[in-house]
Amino acid sequence: MKPQLALIGGLLGSGKTTLLRSFAAHLNKQGRRVALITNDQTGGLVDTIFLEKAGLSVEEVVGACFCCDFDGLTQAILNSLAHCPDVILAEPVGSCTDLQATVVAPLKDLLADSVSILPLTVLVDPHRINEMNALLPDDAAGEAVKYLFTKQLEEADLIALTKIDTLDDALREDAIRQLTVQAPVVALSAVTEEGIVQWWDALQRLRPGDARLKEIDYAVYAEAEAAMGWLNMKLSVSPETAPDLALAGFLKGVVNDIETRRGHTGNFKCVLVGDNGYLRGGLLRSTESPSIEGRLSLRSGNEKAEFTVNLRATLAATELKETVLRHLTDWNAEVLSVDALHPAPPRPTHRYAPHGS
Repeated sequence: MKPQLALIGGLLGSGKTTLLRSFAAHLNKQGRRVALITNDQTGGLVDTIFLEKAGLSVEEVVGACFCCDFDGLTQAILNSLAHCPDVILAEPVGSCTDLQATVVAPLKDLLADSVSILPLTVLVDPHRINEMNALLPDDAAGEAVKYLFTKQLEEADLIALTKIDTLDDALREDAIRQLTVQAPVVALSAVTEEGIVQWWDALQRLRPGDARLKEIDYAVYAEAEAAMGWLNMKLSVSPETAPDLALAGFLKGVVNDIETRRGHTGNFKCVLVGDNGYLRGGLLRSTESPSIEGRLSLRSGNEKAEFTVNLRATLAATELKETVLRHLTDWNAEVLSVDALHPAPPRPTHRYAPHGS
């Protein structure tokens, strides 16, 4: 029986990596083998480090999104197949859309003998729905994010409302009502695992939708993606306070600065790795508390750890770099590598046109 391949899309910060880890662990408990594929515009991915720390098999496609490096995606799938998985879960870059035409349809055409392609899931952070609906008229950067968000929803075979552990029943129902979409909607929490089995069962019943191939204006798409600054940094650090407190303060400080400049944080993740453990942190909004997990102790001012930062926000990439460094002044930080960029215009390897066009 061919392995199943599930593409799990969704805007930056929607919970894709957390779902990959949670559902992979769920399948492993059932004795099923799982392979994961991560994706980013540049190297130094927090997601890959995080998933490997969980003991999972991970392939990376870096330097371009799946659609623009389809050959890289194909090779990652073939590398994964060498481990004889039952399921492959692949997470495209969170700013990407038009996946039905540039990834799903080509996979069905070119790799159908190797894998069984499942319908495209698009994850939605319920808090992002409210943000998109509350944008001010002059918020051009926010409108760019909303364009990507809307296009992702339009092409979804299945929409999964995530982070429902943060909502009461009334807010959950309200979020679903605000999703004026054609695709079926399920609700789940990758943290508590509520709804993840129902999500997977729904994927088994649906078919990847050729009818969801859409026309898209690539000039507008490119402009929307380029509104987001992209920063990946790797540093050697030795924070002067306890690592968990230092990490929480760093996350809050950076997000506060971005919002002060009227920027939107698309995603903000980091991982601090030492000899005796690691901490993973993330934050999207100043109104929330930083998410921190793991364990790590360091001898203050002495012991070094490796700190990897991935930040996506609607500010210039150089501004993001300066902001990060400003909030690491008491970390005894040494920069090891930096990639600060804005995504280049997407140029898909393949693009299958909608029927009748």
